[in-house]
Amino acid sequence: MSATQLQNVALERLKPHPRNSRTHPQKQIRQIADSIAAFGFTSPIVTDEDYVILAGHGRHKAAAQLGLQQVPVLVLRGLPEAKKRALLLADNRLAEKAGWERSTLAIELSSLAPALSEIGLDIEITGFETATIDILLGELSDTEADPAYEPPHYRSSRSVEGATYGSWARIVFSAATRGTARTTSGCLDGSAP
Repeated sequence: MSATQLQNVALERLKPHPRNSRTHPQKQIRQIADSIAAFGFTSPIVTDEDYVILAGHGRHKAAAQLGLQQVPVLVLRGLPEAKKRALLLADNRLAEKAGWERSTLAIELSSLAPALSEIGLDIEITGFETATIDILLGELSDTEADPAYEPPHYRSSRSVEGATYGSWARIVFSAATRGTARTTSGCLDGSAP
């Protein structure tokens, strides 16, 4: 078992892991920075005892972009190298496997937009781009117009414990089979299909 400690650490002491294979486009770094500016640093960067980043490379870059001098860091001590490398992958990969309850999401986004506007924030602070929100709201209004409609479910040939891959394909497939012209160029999380 490893020991953990939450502390504020000078940003310059943190070192990106040399085996980090997760990429962060500049647009995403800007989104993370906007989120930190709006909500604070809600999720600490995770490092080993030598301050090598195990989780939070994107937050590290966003903090640098914001000019932060110190950031919250969860320091994990005593992890074997294999566990450090596994965490480096698992932290990102496991989050990708989550899904969205699309009608609930559409309702939340549609009701949240005016409330955010009242406090000077754009709905895209949620990480959802306007085009994706438009698709979700279109699906919601189409479903409301025909309550008996049950959208087809895209099922990838690969699944893990009931979770299916390809949420972006479900959007395109649903839009295509319903005779609409809506398409999307990315996943709900902003990554490419």
